[in-house]
Amino acid sequence: MGGPGVCPRSIAAATYPCSGCSQGVRVNQWGSGVKQEQKNVGSSERKDLEARFGGRSTQDDAHYRTLAEAIPQIVWTANPDGWLDFYNQHWFDYTGLTLEQTQGWGWEPVLHPDDLQNCILRWTHAFSTGEPYETEYRFKRAADGEYRWHLGRALPVRNADGAIVKWFGTCTDIHDQKEAAEIMRRQRDELEKHLVTLCAWSNTVMHDGEWMSFPKYLERRFGMRTTHGISPKAMAKLEAEDRVPAAGALNDPKRLAAVRASGLLDTLPTAGFDRITRLGASVLNVPATFISLVDDHRDFYVSHCGFGEPLASERQLTGQTFCHFTIQGERPLIIPDTRADPLYAKVPTVESLGVAAYLGAPLVLLSGEVIGAFCAIDFAPHAWTESQVLAATDLASLVVSEIELRQAAFDFQRHLAPAATIR
Repeated sequence: MGGPGVCPRSIAAATYPCSGCSQGVRVNQWGSGVKQEQKNVGSSERKDLEARFGGRSTQDDAHYRTLAEAIPQIVWTANPDGWLDFYNQHWFDYTGLTLEQTQGWGWEPVLHPDDLQNCILRWTHAFSTGEPYETEYRFKRAADGEYRWHLGRALPVRNADGAIVKWFGTCTDIHDQKEAAEIMRRQRDELEKHLVTLCAWSNTVMHDGEWMSFPKYLERRFGMRTTHGISPKAMAKLEAEDRVPAAGALNDPKRLAAVRASGLLDTLPTAGFDRITRLGASVLNVPATFISLVDDHRDFYVSHCGFGEPLASERQLTGQTFCHFTIQGERPLIIPDTRADPLYAKVPTVESLGVAAYLGAPLVLLSGEVIGAFCAIDFAPHAWTESQVLAATDLASLVVSEIELRQAAFDFQRHLAPAATIR
């Protein structure tokens, strides 16, 4: 099914023959202003037309028409120049229109307005080049006014010389299949949204007997290319949702006990930790790095490099921070662009401190408790490299080693204290 489109001037006054008449369609240079003229065709002229279109006999016509009516799809034929001259009965039953109303280009009102121009362009290209025609469009059903999706296809029939003598086309109702595909798409999107939620709180997945990162799992299992575990489509769907980290991990009694047992809350800056944050800022090439202990109601910064005032003096923040997300698992949290990610865009420090990119490696004690994070931030979007992520993880390990060493020294000193008293 096609139409005039933007036709070249060379066919502006073409004559389109059909059975028993000659139809003239005058088209201006922009493809509009269609005008039809009709005249009777003489016997000699009819013979010329029959020769041009393959010399079909009356018996052949009857055979083809019977076949066309037996096919469940809408069937149509067109002349080499795109003029539609035949439809089977399914077309008339569906549209409620007659052959006189829809021959030539009269089928255009049946199409959904949004699909018309694409159909015209594709059909014009097909009959102009001889290439097979295929498109999807919506037809208005006369019975209830519903627009239903159809798949339109047509192939040219050529004579012995290779010239196109006819186009044979079909229109297949695919509306139910399209609706089923849409339902499946919505279900897939819903599944993906649940996977995104899982990704926010879990960093590893067992698949085919192998522990792997969540982005790798999504790609291997579903073929979804992701950015730090969240596909662009899924992230867009999360924009209206105000997600917060799971309270279970944040307020876990064992984790909080480990934070407080570290003995580092509200302590003064120390040279050992300060060396690590300075090294981190240099190695990662970022404006600020810090070591955060995540308590139940605040983040306390054991050390920092690059903080401005008043945060440099206060050394703590209350409310939601990126570190709350980092402590949900044992793998680094990588955010190249905080404002582009609906999951993190509403974290207060995005606006209050101008955090545009974040890299956090969790501080995991030997006991398995995650007490905080070694963090790096940038004030512009930052495409974190694999080597930077590895460096942040190594620096987090140094922090944990320093904490464990201090704890061991404290325990040893406490163990020696009773003996010193006895002596």
